[in-house]
This record gives sequence, structure tokens and C-alpha cells, in this order.
Amino acid sequence: MSPDKTIILSSSITSVNGHVSIQTEFMKTRACDLESSMQTDSVHGFVQDIHFEEVNVTFTSAYCPIIQRTIPLVISIMFGKSQYHYKAHFLVLLQSFAFHNLDEFLEGFPGMTCDFSDAERVGFELAIRDHFMIPEFQPLPLEKIYRFCEVHFKRSLTRVRRNGAIVSPEKEMSFYVKALELLSPDHSNASFHQLAKELQREYPKIKKWLAWYLHPARGKFIFPALLSIPANGSISKDTNAQESLGGVFQRAAPKKNYQSPKCSTIQFGLCKTSKWTTSVLQGVCQYVINPVRRGRSFSKMMVELRILQKSLLSQVKLMEGHQVLAIKFLS
Repeated sequence: MSPDKTIILSSSITSVNGHVSIQTEFMKTRACDLESSMQTDSVHGFVQDIHFEEVNVTFTSAYCPIIQRTIPLVISIMFGKSQYHYKAHFLVLLQSFAFHNLDEFLEGFPGMTCDFSDAERVGFELAIRDHFMIPEFQPLPLEKIYRFCEVHFKRSLTRVRRNGAIVSPEKEMSFYVKALELLSPDHSNASFHQLAKELQREYPKIKKWLAWYLHPARGKFIFPALLSIPANGSISKDTNAQESLGGVFQRAAPKKNYQSPKCSTIQFGLCKTSKWTTSVLQGVCQYVINPVRRGRSFSKMMVELRILQKSLLSQVKLMEGHQVLAIKFLS
């Protein structure tokens, strides 16, 4: 990556959508080339700042067959979790692609899997409408390319079945097995609703819980029977890979607790993310060069990595202007 190319593709210090979105040239290239579906998840509590109640690091990632691991495509430090924060994050992702219009996007995009956050879902839709200039009144068949994490639903279901005040212990497993049938793609719309009514009749205390998932704004993104159009078959059913990547990100950071109010949170998150991105790229280089030997190719690779690291760190210095504005904004 040449020094004149920034890795900060979007940033804002406003209260509406405060964020710093990071994408290296490598991430952008892989986002354009990968055919596997994508996953989005957030790491909470990693960045702390006394001026903000909610600061999280949001990742969108996908599986790369070349190095056989999940890699980040966009990383955003977000000073909030509203639909506008997520919109800014997803806009950076959409700008990576070469789709010229919505039809090309719906046919070529491999799919996105997220948790049950309404803000995340709406932010994704807003980003698509903004990027492809789709008016608000025009229907958007989002269920074709977007779905909720199935594992998150199963975790919620497990908590309900273990609550003796909602489901009696002797019926715990029968309830669990029957509720899991809601995820079956073999159901028609009619048989699905019949099953849902049976569950609510047999277990009346789950009505509010089940109604939340059956809401028209959510149900079609988790239950196949509620789809109005066929979904992309390559969409991942869960966000497990991204959650694992988030764990790697946290373990890669220094363990020293950083809570100095004198230093901008933006620079803190950027430094940690840049160093981690460098380590990911180093892993890519090691896997691409086959075999890795401590000879000329290895030495050349290390020189390139040092240049890359210096370039990444130089981008941190370019954030000084943002730091001044952020400090003024926070003070």
C-alpha cells in the first residue's frame, strides 16, 4: 500500500453517527473478489471512553479460501449503535463493490448475516438505498440477501426452555424440539403459522417472546417459511466465524488497561486496529508464499511488511486533525 492511500475511508465526530471506518486496499480487493457470504458483528467493551456510553468495534468479515481463514473487510470504531452508525459502516463496504445498480447487487452479492439488532438491519437497508439511490417508497427485497443468526435464536430459545416459570421442566425438551421446527425450510407458510399457534396454545407464557421473533420486520430474516422470495443459498446461517475473529482481535491487543482521558479514543482504536491489520496481512503473506523459507523470498517479504507497517502507522499521524476536533467536541 502506497503512503498516499489512506486506510480511513469514512469518519465523523458528530453525535448522529460518530465513527471511524477502516479498510485497507487488501480488504477492499478481497471484498470485491470473495464469493462467500459475509457476517457482521460487534466487539463491545474493547474501547472505553468516559464521554460515550457505547463505543464498539464493528467488523464485517468473510471467509477467504486462499488463506483458509475468516478475514475482516471493514472495521469501524463506532461511538454509538444507532441505524445511522451502522449505515456509515455498511456504506464503506458497498463502495468496495463494482455493482452498477440494485439488480446487479441483488444477483451478485453473496449475502449478509447479522444478529437480531434492528439498528443493524435498518442501517444496512439505509446504506443500500443511499448507495444505489433507491427511494424510500420503493420496496427492497432485503430478505434475498440478509438474514439473522440462527445460533442467536437458538440461544434465546435455550434460555426460555430452561426457565421453569415459562416452560415446566417435564416439558422442556418437547418444547425445545417443537420450537426448533420453526427453522425448518420444509414448512409452508400455512403449516408454519399452524405450528406457531400450537406452541402459543401449549405454552401460553411464550406468546410475547415468540411474537417478537414473528414480527413482520424480523420473521422473514430467520424463518424460511416466511420468505416472500427465495433467499440466496450461500448466506451463512450464523455469525460464529465473525465472533471467533472478534476474539482474535481482542487477544491480539496489549493487555494493559487503557483509560487515559487525555488521549483521543479515535487514535487509540485506530492504533490497535492498524497493528492488528498488519498482523493479519503478515499472515496472508506467509500463506501466499509457498513454501516460506528464510531465504531471499522471506527477506523480501519482511521488508515489504516493514514498509507496510510504517505506512499504516503514518495514517495514524494523519488523524491528528481529527484528534483536535474530537477533543474539542468532547470537552
